[in-house]
Amino acid sequence: IATVEMFGIVPKGFIPDQDNDTLNVSVRAAQGTSFAEMVDSAKRVSDVVIKNPYVYDFFLNVGGGSMNTAALNLTLTPRADRPATASQIAQQLRPVLARFPGFRATVTVPAALTVGARATTSSYNLSVQSADTEQLYTWAGRLDAAITALPQVTDVTNDMEIKSPRLDLVLDRDKAAAVGLKASDIQ
Repeated sequence: IATVEMFGIVPKGFIPDQDNDTLNVSVRAAQGTSFAEMVDSAKRVSDVVIKNPYVYDFFLNVGGGSMNTAALNLTLTPRADRPATASQIAQQLRPVLARFPGFRATVTVPAALTVGARATTSSYNLSVQSADTEQLYTWAGRLDAAITALPQVTDVTNDMEIKSPRLDLVLDRDKAAAVGLKASDIQ
């Protein structure tokens, strides 16, 4: 029994977490969220984060990846000056940040070594692809829900943005010119 319990307690992974006095917080709101709304959401997150006694400073970037995202790079007080590890501080921040409606904030300990070229908001990533986009959207959503339901997994996110309507405007320049309009006027 002791072995089983220890297996559940000891952190495991391809590249172990390393406390480098930093944490990352990713904020994602609903697709279509305005930049001004994202700034407000990011400010709310930063107000909570900076109250943690072990957060020394942070850098905030809003809309860097897409309009409905923000990222905070936290600098923690030096490890020698704090009793909590970066992983423990992340655990302290998660439930507080989960209380906000309208957006989702995830907290990660940056990996000591990044494998892969894709920038993501979590330590582990799963890419799903299909030539049939209807099936992809259906099953990716189901997979997301199933993984989120696992108590052993925290901070499940996805980057599929398929909920906002899209409008394609086709401009008939001849008809526009016939009524005295240029493309720049319509724009």
